[in-house]
Amino acid sequence: MNKKKILFVMDGMKLGGVERALISVFHNVDFDKYDCDLLLLHDDDDLLSEVDIRVDTIRLSKADTTNKPLSFFLYYLLFKISKGKRKEKFAIKMQNACLRSYSRQLLGKYDVVIAYKHGEAENFVADCIKSKKKVLFYHHGSLIDEKLHERVIEKFTKVVAVSEGVKGLLLNAYPNIKEKTLVIPNFFDRDYLLERSKEYSVAKKDKLTLCTVGRLSAEKGYFRAVESAKILKGRGIDFSWYFIGEGDLLEDVREKVDSNGLTENVIFTGGLANPLPYVSASDVYVSASDVESYGLSMVEALALGKPVVSTKTIGGETLNKITQGIFLTDFTAESVAEGIINVSKTAVKVNCTEFDKEDKKIKELWKELLSEK
Repeated sequence: MNKKKILFVMDGMKLGGVERALISVFHNVDFDKYDCDLLLLHDDDDLLSEVDIRVDTIRLSKADTTNKPLSFFLYYLLFKISKGKRKEKFAIKMQNACLRSYSRQLLGKYDVVIAYKHGEAENFVADCIKSKKKVLFYHHGSLIDEKLHERVIEKFTKVVAVSEGVKGLLLNAYPNIKEKTLVIPNFFDRDYLLERSKEYSVAKKDKLTLCTVGRLSAEKGYFRAVESAKILKGRGIDFSWYFIGEGDLLEDVREKVDSNGLTENVIFTGGLANPLPYVSASDVYVSASDVESYGLSMVEALALGKPVVSTKTIGGETLNKITQGIFLTDFTAESVAEGIINVSKTAVKVNCTEFDKEDKKIKELWKELLSEK
């Protein structure tokens, strides 16, 4: 039997929810039917070791772009004589000319090409690769890169949203893609998550222990989380709160923690390839985000039997419809703090059986996606 050849394209495999979701995809691929390659646009390798060894990795940074096309030299000339934004514009065109030249080496090799992340991967697959079937996965809980989507979304055969809420978001902005848009949630992978949670041990603290995983960026609500921590301390609650992640706002968040006298309560671990032992050692998982599309970290916490306090993001509301153990709050520090207090006082039952049913559906959806002509 001839295997179908699938190319996944990512900007890199840095620490992040989309990257971990892709790792779960590879855990569920039927390699007897599919040959999978992973093309990385950048050398971000934090999670690359977690990718199934049967997936071949192609690095664009090591691609042979020595034989530059004529268009490259035209854009180079324009680049040299330009200034300001026009100079930046022609630098991008020079790069894309090389990428298109390299992508010709991939022509005809793949039955399906998947941009598994919006942004750079989306742009590369749309503009630089020719394939009968191109798929775009959209993982974000808000509409970003709008100008890019407007320009390239018609070039994709299928557009996949990771939740019904995200699908609604896309169709509201781009109603003409309705017929080719579908929903495929992230895999649950309970056994794999349980195994990962035991890779190293984290001492269980004799106090209320909270955990939040995610990059320290504005949309993840870390400042709201700090304000919630301040409220908890003001109520006389003895707690520790793990902040697991790295990002542009790390120092700003750390400063806010220090200035509010929370240094003994909030623990910064930095970015971790595997944060699950910390989640396992916690009592409650907290997502104070402004935006979540599906909330992979929340799903991971539920898999480990941890109740989740989440703001009313698309991800939080989606998971609340699927399973028990999610407690939704408003987008205020007071509401998040109240949610934490209420959950900590309640014997919460986390029921993940519906996720196991979901995984079977997701496998069928992937088969349909990869098998369609």
